[in-house]
Amino acid sequence: MVLRAYLENTYEVVEAEEGQQALDLMLQQSMDLVLLDVKMPGMSGYDLCRMLKGRTAEEFLPVLLLSALDQQESRNEGLSAGADDFLSKPVDRRELLLRVAAFLKIREQAGLIRKQLADLKRVQYLKDYLFKLIVHDLRNPLASVEGFLKLLKDELPAGFERELGNYLDRALEGTADLSEILEGVAEVYVLEEGKRALAPEEVPVKLILNEASQAMAGAAERVGAEIRVAVEGDPVLMVDRKLARRCVENLMDNALTYSCADDAVLVLARPEERGAVIEVLDRGPGIPDELKGSLFEKFGSVEGWMTASRRGVGLGLHLVKLVVSAHNGTVSVHDREGGGSIFRLWFPGPGGVGSSQ
Repeated sequence: MVLRAYLENTYEVVEAEEGQQALDLMLQQSMDLVLLDVKMPGMSGYDLCRMLKGRTAEEFLPVLLLSALDQQESRNEGLSAGADDFLSKPVDRRELLLRVAAFLKIREQAGLIRKQLADLKRVQYLKDYLFKLIVHDLRNPLASVEGFLKLLKDELPAGFERELGNYLDRALEGTADLSEILEGVAEVYVLEEGKRALAPEEVPVKLILNEASQAMAGAAERVGAEIRVAVEGDPVLMVDRKLARRCVENLMDNALTYSCADDAVLVLARPEERGAVIEVLDRGPGIPDELKGSLFEKFGSVEGWMTASRRGVGLGLHLVKLVVSAHNGTVSVHDREGGGSIFRLWFPGPGGVGSSQ
């Protein structure tokens, strides 16, 4: 009667005489806050509090325990049961109203945060869906452009092969680069959705690095940089050969993006921890500390691009992380002595378990 008198002028008050009745009422009507006595017929306030918190795990329902017991042990038991506050009888009217108002405000804010998170998830879903549509719809016209460029090159009149042929070669290089970007984006979404099954096999590290360096030779030539590969021993990996090579290619491409003419991109490998470590070293501007934590996340380079410290759409390094994680490997970035960055991969070998940082 006292609590109702305190609260009913401001709030709608619903009463229950014992725990089961309270649970039944909450199935019929949504409640915003619960004032709960510790000693009740049947189940105790502690037990009811645990049940209420278990049923409303997805939303914040404030539960305030009331008791004539003022011992610290009783308070501890109430808090361990999930109660958000503990008030001792007799309750001060002003204090009760202030605490109820404060917890209702927290509930309102928690609900707003849940809604914002749901909206963000929907925006993320729509963004990803749009991205996939763009990738899908670009593939066919790009293939047509590439086909017509090749046809033009084959049909060049005599005497025009050198000048126009050079232009067509550069245009074909552009279409090949764009096709590679689209393929990488598509690979990211396939991996994220778990639709790409790994095909692991025993592959010498030297083979992966040689294939990757050959694939990136054209990009290195355009920059005027050099790719140097050195492998210590003869380590063997148990990996999906295509995806592992794609990881190394992406790191090489990233290194070349920040390289200048006459720079050398070093690709080093060595056996380590029942697998092998592959490092790609560049002499670029390095990675700011504030970006290192998000660099391998989806669109992780976008923040750096906005501050002019990074370039790219942020999917190449994210693909590296997805592939490495699928192999139970690791990837990290470190500062290189004298300037630049070191990107370090660890892949397991045959029967390899564990990881290397």
